[in-house]
Amino acid sequence: MKQFRKWIQLLVVMAAVMMMGLNAHAAAKINKTSAILIKGQKLTLKIKGTKKKVKWTSSKPKIAAVSSKGTVKAKAKGSTVIKAKVGKKTFKCKIKVETPKLNKTSGVFTAGYKYKLKVKGTTQKVTWKSSDKTIVVVSKSGVIRGKKAGEATVTAKIGKKAYKCAITIEQPSISNESLSLFKGNNWRLEMNGTVRDALWWSEDESIATVDEGLVTAVGVGSTRIIAQVGNTYTYPCTVNVSNPVQAVSLDRTDITLTEGETYTLSASYSPADAQGDKTVHWSSSDETVAKVGSSGKVTARKAGTARITAQIGSKAASCIVRVVKYEPNMKDYYARVISYLQTKGKTNGSGAHFIEASETISGRTVTYAVLYAGTAHQLSLTMTSTSDSAKTGLTMMVNVLESAYVDPAFTIVYTSSNSGFQSKARIEASNYTGEDNVEFELVKAQKMTPSDSFIQSTSNSELKKAFTGWAALLSGRIGVPIQNLGFYAYSGAVA
Repeated sequence: MKQFRKWIQLLVVMAAVMMMGLNAHAAAKINKTSAILIKGQKLTLKIKGTKKKVKWTSSKPKIAAVSSKGTVKAKAKGSTVIKAKVGKKTFKCKIKVETPKLNKTSGVFTAGYKYKLKVKGTTQKVTWKSSDKTIVVVSKSGVIRGKKAGEATVTAKIGKKAYKCAITIEQPSISNESLSLFKGNNWRLEMNGTVRDALWWSEDESIATVDEGLVTAVGVGSTRIIAQVGNTYTYPCTVNVSNPVQAVSLDRTDITLTEGETYTLSASYSPADAQGDKTVHWSSSDETVAKVGSSGKVTARKAGTARITAQIGSKAASCIVRVVKYEPNMKDYYARVISYLQTKGKTNGSGAHFIEASETISGRTVTYAVLYAGTAHQLSLTMTSTSDSAKTGLTMMVNVLESAYVDPAFTIVYTSSNSGFQSKARIEASNYTGEDNVEFELVKAQKMTPSDSFIQSTSNSELKKAFTGWAALLSGRIGVPIQNLGFYAYSGAVA
């Protein structure tokens, strides 16, 4: 019985020892059996429930190495197994090394535009945060949305590891939302509020083209120029192109006219293919000086200065017209005399136009006349002097249309009863004073032999009398002094 008790005690002791060994192995435990690390991160593994020495090893040290104290350092993307050997027992921890990367580290976006940021290369939870929510907000899944222009940083955090993206939010605007251009003109559009280059295009290049914002109007009509900034937003500008008259010009910008003269101005416009009303409207700044008609014909009216303007639409051009006083020349005065004779004179049996005046001198009837024979283009000045006993006649013929130089020839016929003589002379009109004695030549005599002194005295006396009468008739009836007909030096009586 005593022996049996000893065996029972031995069995109990052995069982206790065995149970202690089993409890010791069952209590040892590794703190992690798996872990995900980011390259560069460290993790300390521990074996709990034992005081024995632990031997640490990595199946792939190039992916993750482990120190003798169980500190694991992630070195490269991949997977490895960290082993902890305690006595004959081995504990394992599966390590996965990730190399996360943010898909964008900086970006420029338009306010209101959404964009999803992503952290690639990780299966771990990512938390997102914006440094300024008034500029940009970010959702739990990494979707950002710009709220107003400015700069902010969006951070993606994996554990203690942070990945940052510098965000710039813009609010672009186009410099002009509408334009009105003339065909052929240019205008440069700008995109404001952005540092990004815009993509430009025209919806109808037959009306307007665009090259990096430079708009060129090429045809009449309306189209839109589009600017695109980024991938989504477009900014249109409506362009209306017309082709009116853009400039008016005149063939002359300065002319000088004499009173009574005319000149027809010619107006032109550009561009040559202009559309719309191209009627030229003419006007004068002073119609008392120069008047202009609807065809551009300018008539000088009195001395002075006027501005003639040609206007098409809102475009105009001007010409300064200087009018100088009319100073008639000899031909003008002869023309005035002839015009008077033709319009206010009488007509004789030969068709000549004339005016005349008579007076009585010492019992003789003296008649002065100015005649114009249109067929012969001759102006004649005549005088007849008659009495009961004698008759004297004098005729001066002037060719007024061939030359302004007057070289009149005089023929005096003196008769008394049945006898008499005819004499003639020629003078230079510009030198005749009216007091000179002209040398007369005897042409013929009838029933008398007149002395030279009688011929000269009688002929010169009649000549002076004739000039006095002609001067009075021309000046008094027509308003033309005889001096203006070439007799510059004449100073005889005008009556």
